[in-house]
Amino acid sequence: VEMEGKEAKRTQISRKMFIKQALDVWKENSFGEFSTPLMIGHIEFTRAWVQGVIVNIDTENKTMILDDGTGIINMDCSKLKAENTAGLIVGSYISALGPLLSAGEGENALLQSIKIADLSTNPDRETLWFLEVIEIQNNHYLDTRI
Repeated sequence: VEMEGKEAKRTQISRKMFIKQALDVWKENSFGEFSTPLMIGHIEFTRAWVQGVIVNIDTENKTMILDDGTGIINMDCSKLKAENTAGLIVGSYISALGPLLSAGEGENALLQSIKIADLSTNPDRETLWFLEVIEIQNNHYLDTRI
């Protein structure tokens, strides 16, 4: 936490994870504020970084549904500029980053997208992402200390 005058400013920490992990962490924690830190293993984070295929786009409500093979997550894209989502279609492979929020009583988690990148032009991205996340999980997130 950085101190500026009398106000505390929390550094925003992003962590790579599978959608299922993001949903599991969300279910285990009760929160609702943008800067509330969560834990994956023994590592703190405030923003989830996920990748997957867009399976639904609702342009009227500015939402998308993303599927990475481990789970699906609803994404609120209302904070993004139109040019950030232009050209995205169902089937696009994307990277998305943002805090996990509650979508409402009894609903699943919602990723409030603050950054999206279309990765569809590189067919190896999906395979590489799975390897990256597994490597990070094994070497950094899991607390193997006794």
